[in-house]
Amino acid sequence: MGRITPSLFLNAETHEDDLRSFLDFEHEFANHSKLSLSFNHLSRGYWSTLVGQNSTFDGGPGTSAHRPQQLINGQGMYSFHLGDRHFLTTGFQVEHGTLKWREYTLSNWQDIDSRTALNLTGDSESLTTSFFVQDEIFLTDRLTAYFGTRLDWWTAEGKSRNLQTGVVKPTEKQSVVEISPKLALVYQAPWQGGVLRASAGRAFRPPTLQDMFADSRRGVVINYANASLKPETALSWEAGIEQHLAATGTRLKATFFENRLFDLITSKNLTFTTTLREATDVNAGTGITRGIELSVDQVLTGWLKLHANYTWTPTARTLKNSASPDSEGNRMPNSPKHILTAGLETNWHDWSGSLTGRHVSKSFNTAENIDIFHNVYGGNQAFWLLDTKLIYTWNKMAEFSFAANNLLNERYFQSLISTGRNYVAQVNLRF
Repeated sequence: MGRITPSLFLNAETHEDDLRSFLDFEHEFANHSKLSLSFNHLSRGYWSTLVGQNSTFDGGPGTSAHRPQQLINGQGMYSFHLGDRHFLTTGFQVEHGTLKWREYTLSNWQDIDSRTALNLTGDSESLTTSFFVQDEIFLTDRLTAYFGTRLDWWTAEGKSRNLQTGVVKPTEKQSVVEISPKLALVYQAPWQGGVLRASAGRAFRPPTLQDMFADSRRGVVINYANASLKPETALSWEAGIEQHLAATGTRLKATFFENRLFDLITSKNLTFTTTLREATDVNAGTGITRGIELSVDQVLTGWLKLHANYTWTPTARTLKNSASPDSEGNRMPNSPKHILTAGLETNWHDWSGSLTGRHVSKSFNTAENIDIFHNVYGGNQAFWLLDTKLIYTWNKMAEFSFAANNLLNERYFQSLISTGRNYVAQVNLRF
């Protein structure tokens, strides 16, 4: 079973801070065409500590992991009419991300500054270059079709060096080109305020740099990176109805959706005991999710609105998993059955704000569904969160906002323990 030590029950706080900046430009030309440019930058600092095997609550040796991350995103779009029945949108997007990681020995796990040695160093980066086009086709007065496609060229590479063992992982690279078409139909129903819609398409999701290149450990869970991971792909369709009741200021929506997933990234256990779980992510599966999404928006007064959204996903099943046949037929990991969001939005002169509550039900973190205890490291427990945001519009050119997320400072596990209450201050300038 392994030796039970106090360190198995001790974990220090994690720390994360984000600095985001946005720059947007829009210009509408005389022929009703529009040019939009945007630039986004995210700088994220993250560190965590791990308690040494023989350490206690009062102190002792440990290690710290530092993973600073940068993400730069630029996008350009041009929209224009082509004849009387077509409205085209074309554009490009470039996203560049970097992840560095450094791991240090600490003389005292409670003191992040008590570094004595550098154990591990690594660097990785990804680049996604995308081009897209969409044609909005006015087939009749009531029926509109949307047809578009997106071309993505994704590359990722990383390397690392373990200074304790001398093991060097040379630069490993991945490169994938994906084409993602989509078709949608929107029909203005013959009754007042009704809309019917349906869509189908293909999408892809690349693995994160963390999953590909950076090992991680929290508590008794060690996850080894896998540089051979490929992007997941999905074939999706949905159909829904909307109804706007102008007399009461109510808007209702209901949608049925289904997603079929391929090259599913799933966790493969290497070791699983009461005191240690070693795992790595692999492309080994296919899966299906199916459910219903309901939403309501209600005007309460001239300055107050209510909104609510509920997603029920009764089906989230692993169909095939060559890495773990025991998981076939089980619920897919990280797939909560219930997600509920509800809140209030207000606008009063130059002030606006929101108060939003969110609930996510528990889910499994293993493909075999053997993690039956969810309120521990490696588990995904249910949680309720309350967020709030306040915005002041100074004039047409300047807007200031302040947000408090997880207002009640709830602590819960989503593999790792949550970081608790956090704050975001933002300034928007328009020229």
